[in-house]
Amino acid sequence: MIFWQLLLAHLIGDFPLQFNEIFRLKVKSKWGVLLHCAIVVMVSVLFLVPYVLAMRMWVGIIILLCSHFIIDWTRVVFSKKANLDNLWMFLLDQCLHIFMVWLVSLIIISAPLPILPESIKDIIENKQIILTLSGFIAAGYFGAIVIHYLKKMFIKEYTSQSLTTKRYGIIERLLVMVLILMPGLFYLFIPTVLFTRMSISRVKEEEYSLFDSITSMAFAVIFGLILKIFVWV
Repeated sequence: MIFWQLLLAHLIGDFPLQFNEIFRLKVKSKWGVLLHCAIVVMVSVLFLVPYVLAMRMWVGIIILLCSHFIIDWTRVVFSKKANLDNLWMFLLDQCLHIFMVWLVSLIIISAPLPILPESIKDIIENKQIILTLSGFIAAGYFGAIVIHYLKKMFIKEYTSQSLTTKRYGIIERLLVMVLILMPGLFYLFIPTVLFTRMSISRVKEEEYSLFDSITSMAFAVIFGLILKIFVWV
């Protein structure tokens, strides 16, 4: 459970809580990277509150802070000097972060198990809730970044997504996942989500890309089915 808790904390800190302002600061200086890492670590501490009296927890937190800083700053430097801001660097970055989360979870897992009230224990150790939240964040925010890099790879005239387009994509994927997880035949309403986005884009005269819709829908369906089959059984 500690691994899944720390993974969710990483996803929250690395995606929804990495605002555009923080990302710009991160690209400019080490202090921006440190600020971002501090946010990730603070979220991790919140998930590990029951272990705050265990020295192993704080050792793990320090390792997370240092490793996250080294990984992110290295990526910033390589992106600037070698122009390696691409999908593979992003995936490598995330794999390294997840590996460190796994390593730290092994350190903390041997800490004394805290005695918790059942009401609190049912929430923080509810694997279904933690995995569902992780899946939604991964599909929504991680998916947005992967789609961005895929468009850079395959669409020559592509420059960057507008903030509004990203938000539409995130909302679209979350709605599709909700429809997949709901009981009954609610998944049959998935096409209406796609048509709604097309209609909104036309009314507001904003960019619409079929590539966006296909990749976005693929992400939502894949993550939704994974949760439906392996988590919500």
